[in-house]
Amino acid sequence: MALSYVDTSFVMKLYVPEKESDEAIELARTLVGEAVINSLTDVEVAAALHVRLGPVEGPEAYLRYRRNRETGMFLPVEIDAKTFVMARGLAERYAAQFSLRALDALHLATAVQYGLNVILTYDKRLRDVSAFLGLTVLPARS
Repeated sequence: MALSYVDTSFVMKLYVPEKESDEAIELARTLVGEAVINSLTDVEVAAALHVRLGPVEGPEAYLRYRRNRETGMFLPVEIDAKTFVMARGLAERYAAQFSLRALDALHLATAVQYGLNVILTYDKRLRDVSAFLGLTVLPARS
C-alpha cells in the first residue's frame, strides 16, 4: 500500500481497546512505515489517551505511541501555513454540508497538501467529506 494518512480516530483504536481495534490493528500492520500523521495527531493522541485511560494507563499508552512514532511506525509531517489556508478553505466550503470540525479540516488538508489519496479514519464526518472529495477512505464501509 502507498503512503496513507491516518487520523487520530484511527490511531486511538491502536492504543485503546474498542469495537474496531482489531480491524485497525490489522490495517496498521499493512501500513508500517507508510502511515502519515501530522503534528496535530501528537497533541490529540496525548490528550485523548490521558483522558480516556486515566493517570496510570494513559501515560503508559502514550509512551507506546511515542515509541512507535520514533521507531518509524508513523511518518510525521508538519502543518505549515499553506495547510492552514487549505484547511480554512475546506471549512468554508464543507463545514455546513458535512459538519466538518476545525481539527478534522486540518487532518484533511494535510492529506490533500501532501498528495495522499488514502485516508484511514473512523470519524464519520471526515469519512464523508473525504469520500466526497474523491479520496479512498479506509476501512471500507457500506
